[in-house]
Amino acid sequence: MIDDSQSAALRYDVAIGGVPAAELAAAYGTPLLAVDTGELELEIDRFVRAFVDRGITVAYAGKALLVTALAELLAATPLWLDVCSLGELLTGERGGFPTARMYFHGVAKTDDELRAIEIGRASCRE
Repeated sequence: MIDDSQSAALRYDVAIGGVPAAELAAAYGTPLLAVDTGELELEIDRFVRAFVDRGITVAYAGKALLVTALAELLAATPLWLDVCSLGELLTGERGGFPTARMYFHGVAKTDDELRAIEIGRASCRE
């Protein structure tokens, strides 16, 4: 994320997805959150290759950052989606993430969250 206090960094060759940060800031303003989806996809592939063949499920924790566009990108991968709230669940659903690969994580679930698990909007992994 780039904010006005970091504007000095914009004078250097900082780039996100090959686009200079200064150009992104000029186009969209600051603060700005930008994700290099190419780099993200490379890292997802690296994790999947390292763990899936060993029978280890790889999941993305929605609480790290989950917006609809990211859920759409993640839906096209073999990753699972770990959600902790109805808001994260809804974001995953809006992004087309398969419910068969979404699961609730954490303690003290509300009645509505438990109902979402019960009706199959997400699962509950042990």
